Amino acid sequence: MSSIDEIRDARIKKLELLKSKSINPYPTSSSREISLKEAIENFNKTGQFSRPYLGVRYRMIDLKTALNNDVVQGAYVQEVIEDSPAARGGIEPGDIITKMGGEKIDGDDQNGLAKLISGHKVGDRVELEVWREGETNKLTVTLEEAK
Repeated sequence: MSSIDEIRDARIKKLELLKSKSINPYPTSSSREISLKEAIENFNKTGQFSRPYLGVRYRMIDLKTALNNDVVQGAYVQEVIEDSPAARGGIEPGDIITKMGGEKIDGDDQNGLAKLISGHKVGDRVELEVWREGETNKLTVTLEEAK
């Protein structure tokens, strides 16, 4: 086994330790909320309030954890929900989502990704930056309604 393989395996093992805690993939609060007027208009049209849904279970990686594990800050994807916008957009377990819609995900804010998701509308196409195996990739997802 080469030293690159050993380093990768060590990083994977460290990230596996992060799986002990997960965050609900159904966000409920936001610092960037859609306007009250938009929410009421949507309710009047559909009879319900809709929330955007990405479809990942994740754990936030703060600066200290990132430095200790030689990874980036962001939302570490523990699970991708089957047939979700995340799955269709190409997000994989082990990815670290670092930006959503051009906004950096603050690893020190335990609700950072949920806040960014809930600041969007159902049907929004959003560009994500994900860190995968040492490289940053851009993926696009279309948010769906949380059920």
